[in-house]
Amino acid sequence: MKNHFTTQRTTHPQAQEALRESSQLNAQIVSSIQEGIIVYDRKLNFRFWNPEMEKITGYAASEVLSRNLVEVFPLFRNLAIRKQLLNTLKTNETTSLAFEYRIPEKGRAGWVSQWNAPLRNSTGRTVGIICNVRDITRQKQFEEQRDRLAAIVDSANDGIIGKTLDDIVVSFNTAAERIYGYSAAEIVGQSIARVIPTDRRQELQRIHNAVARGESMEPFETVRVTKDGRHIDVWLTASPVKNSDGRVIGISTIVRDITERKRLEEQLRRSQKMEAIGQLAAGLAHDFNNLIAVIRANASLLQLERDKLGPEAVECVAEMVLATENASKMVRQLLDFGRKRNFHATVLDLNPQIERLGKTMQRILGEKIDLQFEPAPALPRVLADVGLLEQVLLNLVINARDAMQSGGKLHIKTEKVRFDKSDAQAHPEARAGEFVRLSFIDTGTGIAPAHLPRIFEPFFTTKDPGKGVGLGLPTVCDIVRQHKGWIEVSSQWGAGSAFELYIPVAAPTNKSRPRRIIKSK
Repeated sequence: MKNHFTTQRTTHPQAQEALRESSQLNAQIVSSIQEGIIVYDRKLNFRFWNPEMEKITGYAASEVLSRNLVEVFPLFRNLAIRKQLLNTLKTNETTSLAFEYRIPEKGRAGWVSQWNAPLRNSTGRTVGIICNVRDITRQKQFEEQRDRLAAIVDSANDGIIGKTLDDIVVSFNTAAERIYGYSAAEIVGQSIARVIPTDRRQELQRIHNAVARGESMEPFETVRVTKDGRHIDVWLTASPVKNSDGRVIGISTIVRDITERKRLEEQLRRSQKMEAIGQLAAGLAHDFNNLIAVIRANASLLQLERDKLGPEAVECVAEMVLATENASKMVRQLLDFGRKRNFHATVLDLNPQIERLGKTMQRILGEKIDLQFEPAPALPRVLADVGLLEQVLLNLVINARDAMQSGGKLHIKTEKVRFDKSDAQAHPEARAGEFVRLSFIDTGTGIAPAHLPRIFEPFFTTKDPGKGVGLGLPTVCDIVRQHKGWIEVSSQWGAGSAFELYIPVAAPTNKSRPRRIIKSK
């Protein structure tokens, strides 16, 4: 009994000492942890607040211990942090996912991430909550700065594209999506080569080599391909992306779509060219007309004396008269082209205007060509000059006739069309709005691909010498633009051509006309 008592007395102080040492050791371990540790009781009163929490928040343990969460931090009353803590007590489960929140600090408000777990006693009963808290303020500041930079990049009007040295796209801003038609999800991780025409691949290699050497490419103009296959003109620059050691690890490209600007510049050049040529043509035409008048007068005098001439001389004089008549027609064309046209616009329906010229157009076409006119019902009215419009119609009919020397069919039709912004992008000169489309579709020889881009150039013609001066289509183009419209041409060599004229609607009309087809031989 004595021995047993002695053993108990000597063991008890040893156990207490071991417990004390263990507690001190645990306290040192907890104090040395580089994360904040908080212990709450079931009422969310602070029971433990380690030194790291003092660093994170600026609050000493003496300022928070035994006080309630909302007493120390009143703003937390309705925030998610309090709900999370109460949920941990209710469910008795560890919060497996960290959540982030702003914690009020002395002098500033920082960000922390926190994990919660129930604190249980020896019987397994939950007596509180233990929390691990990590200061993520600097990380958040970095993320916010990164997001601000990303927002700036994303809101830029120019496309900004990041690539690896292997030309793999790693970033693609909103403007780049708009320019190329690809979403970032479609092209990030893919080669940038998909937006580069085949004939420009060497250019890609040249850019790559220069940037890999640490050089920046000066801005230059080039061509790229959109998702829908369109070739666009772009202004482009490329710069190296370097890491902290100065080593080139990628390529940053800035791209600007200049297709519209190039189109307007070309339109201006064409307009200036036509104006200059028109002035020159008008001046030459007057002088040439005087020479023709002298030749015609003398030829007419010789015809009066045909009885004194031999058969061959009479034939030569007749050819001279015919040549002067053809020359006079060309002079009139030159004068019409060079003369500044006065625009006398009226609101009118194109259908009756075309019907009125039906017989004239058929006489021009001849018997070998069928003329069909398909008027759209309830066609909106347009603001147009009747005289200039007739000139357009007759020029296009003559053009179709010359393309169908062996006969064929000319189909003229009218229809109402509407373009929205996305539709207009597919048409070089289009814009959003309502238009009347006037189509001339023939079954002639078509236009050679090499000639198609030049058909509206003044004095460009594929006709035999003496049969045209190349002013018909340029005149048509000029008049249509004067009506604030545009022309689109499609042609297949050997299979005919289609000229589509777009004239803006002046005012809607409810007048309905029956749909009919006029055929004449």
